[in-house]
Amino acid sequence: MKRLALFSCLFLCFFNILNAQNKYPNVQYNEDLQQVYIFVERIPTVKVVSEIFSFNPEMIIARGASVVVYLESDSIYHPSADINYNPFTQELWISRNMKGIG
Repeated sequence: MKRLALFSCLFLCFFNILNAQNKYPNVQYNEDLQQVYIFVERIPTVKVVSEIFSFNPEMIIARGASVVVYLESDSIYHPSADINYNPFTQELWISRNMKGIG
């Protein structure tokens, strides 16, 4: 029974990854590079790189992700942050996890 539940979870996660770009407006997911790009007015504004993404019905979540926020001719980078993004309200939460210094 546990194997079936694990297989079901893995299948659903894989299915969600394949359909991420169809489900979420202004989001592009590159599975090979493990990256999510968030676009504002067709311009890439945020790049998130993580080993694991969670694609929930109303939220994209990444823990311990590197994140770059592009601002006109500059950018802000964090090497390890927790990311919560609601693509429907376009709200992005970036919080530093408790690892590292700072």
